[in-house]
Amino acid sequence: MKKYLKCLKGFPIGNCVLLLSYILVYALDGNPRYAQEIAQLTEFRYFLGQVVFSGISFVVIALTLRLITEFAKMGKNVKWGDLIKFLAAMTGIIVVATVASALIDRKGSLNDYVGEVFIGVSIIIMISYAIGYVVYTAIQNYKINRALKEKQSKWLNVIIALCTN
Repeated sequence: MKKYLKCLKGFPIGNCVLLLSYILVYALDGNPRYAQEIAQLTEFRYFLGQVVFSGISFVVIALTLRLITEFAKMGKNVKWGDLIKFLAAMTGIIVVATVASALIDRKGSLNDYVGEVFIGVSIIIMISYAIGYVVYTAIQNYKINRALKEKQSKWLNVIIALCTN
């Protein structure tokens, strides 16, 4: 259970991405559009909706990524029970995310320009995470294979030395 509680780190990450989205709005469209977006934050419900929605969305993303990586680590040892648990968890995540989105986003908190930038940045982060995970796995596999080859060659040299004596 502790490993799933680590997914709560997605909440501050989501809020940082929301902040980055506002910075990108300023960089892309300049001060007038940025001032318009910031002016909407004076309404407390709108501000709270954005903060909570962005945080919860990244908690859901982190939980989904954790489940997918755990499922991928099983490799060929996947049993029907594991597959059913995975599908049930993913279905639960989708239902919870949909309900939370409907409850929080009733004021249209991320339906404007900042929301589009937020979603774009989120997609870029997920793609970067996936590429990083694949590269990390490939590097780990290379290191393990190299260590096994070295160990195998040592034993092979020992056996050859014993046979030639």
